[in-house]
Amino acid sequence: MAKKQKRHQAGTSDPERVLAGAVGVGPHELIDLIHRVNPTGRELSAPETAARYRQKRALQNQLIARFHEQLQVRADPARGDVITLLYQGRDACHTLLSELDPDARAWAQGYLDRQSLEARDDGETPSAPTPAKRRQQSETVSRPVLAGPSSHSLDELLEQGMRAADRYDFETARDLLREAAETHPRNLAAACAYVRLLVDTLGDNSTALALDQGLPKTLASEPEIRELLGVAAAREARPELAESYLRRLRGERAGEAYRTLCAHAIELGDPAQAQKFLDQARERDPDSEYELQDLSERIAVLLQGLRQPLEEQFERLFAAGDLEQAERQ
Repeated sequence: MAKKQKRHQAGTSDPERVLAGAVGVGPHELIDLIHRVNPTGRELSAPETAARYRQKRALQNQLIARFHEQLQVRADPARGDVITLLYQGRDACHTLLSELDPDARAWAQGYLDRQSLEARDDGETPSAPTPAKRRQQSETVSRPVLAGPSSHSLDELLEQGMRAADRYDFETARDLLREAAETHPRNLAAACAYVRLLVDTLGDNSTALALDQGLPKTLASEPEIRELLGVAAAREARPELAESYLRRLRGERAGEAYRTLCAHAIELGDPAQAQKFLDQARERDPDSEYELQDLSERIAVLLQGLRQPLEEQFERLFAAGDLEQAERQ
């Protein structure tokens, strides 16, 4: 499936415009939309829930069509044909394999088939654990011991935490990775694993940001930690904090954070601030040309909307012959 390159226009926050091809978005913006429309766990009317599931599936179809080369699929045989899509490790929500469009379903099924064959060749069991097995596993995995030494080594905590996340047991994953980070407070791998789970998988940005107060300075200054916290701060619409984390950082995540800040500024009706963040996004991650073009055009639309009332007032004054007042406008 070839990636379709669309010219970006304003409206990336509107899923229907994105689905209609009126605007183009990058993978992270597309995943943000998928999470935003996802009705799971929300108290919505039946028609609204159905409409949101339709949008979610359609957005996931687009994610597969455009970015399948960087996607992973995780299956859960214990829950029928439920699968979860992941983009570079970032959760793009669950869906039903049978409800994807034919091309997306064929690709996802092919991915799962290849995964199953590879696992069989390696002598592994490819199927996910049943609910009963999950409960048994959870009972054998110790919960965080935050007020004393851990009963597991760091490697065991990280490995078990990652495995729990792979089987969608995010509560256990959170507990284990939190324990790893708290019982090994100066270990970069432990801190990164926990913060990445919070930011990229759970979307718990506020908890991630609160961790900064307890991080040793040696860890807090690490680029891997700073970029994750910068993304979290940007998503929480805290520009000053985000910029403090992102200082001198470059790359995709820094660019993502500044694009998020730019989008927030546009929503607040502040074109000057939006342009400032757009310039920073372009400097940090110039390869994200489609996302940058979209934001640039949204800023132009915002400026036009702000100028329009002034232009209309000028035209009224000019038509009335009040040239002096019109010139003041």
